[in-house]
Amino acid sequence: MNERKDCWKPQEDSLLAEVILEHIRSGSTQLAAFEEVGERLARTAAACGFRWNAVVRHSYLAAIKQAKLDRKAMKQAKHPRPIRLARTQPGGWSLERADTVIEQIRAYLIRSDELARQLKEMEDELDAKNRRIHELEEQLLLAGTGGPADSTLTEDFKKMLKLLERARLSGLLTDNFEQSQIS
Repeated sequence: MNERKDCWKPQEDSLLAEVILEHIRSGSTQLAAFEEVGERLARTAAACGFRWNAVVRHSYLAAIKQAKLDRKAMKQAKHPRPIRLARTQPGGWSLERADTVIEQIRAYLIRSDELARQLKEMEDELDAKNRRIHELEEQLLLAGTGGPADSTLTEDFKKMLKLLERARLSGLLTDNFEQSQIS
């Protein structure tokens, strides 16, 4: 019996499932996943969608559910909602709602830990920059630039240059004297 050319192989089914689950986790669409798999397997997106819905999806129901939960947890960690409890009966709380509240608390804790880590990184960076500023200020003081003593030295240097220029113009300094001073 001859095998069909368009027959799906088990590794192609695995790739199809893997890519679709990743798209579900990331919040992307299944259509985008079908297109990606189609390009990778040289099949049409429609063929991938048909294969997924007709054959493969039924074997991955638990994985799909988990991927959706992962997506929801990531989304809540990024944008947590306020917690609101609703009574289902007088004196009782809904167990389903309690699970939702627990998920939200976990998402807040994850987000809180992430924000604390970011704050610590920013504080460390600020400390490092403050240390660098202090080092540069010390170097400036040691180099004698920018302070009042530096302006006095600059003025004295300018006066000395003017005196040397006058002496040269009046003929007191010769070219030989200037050459020996330069070398």
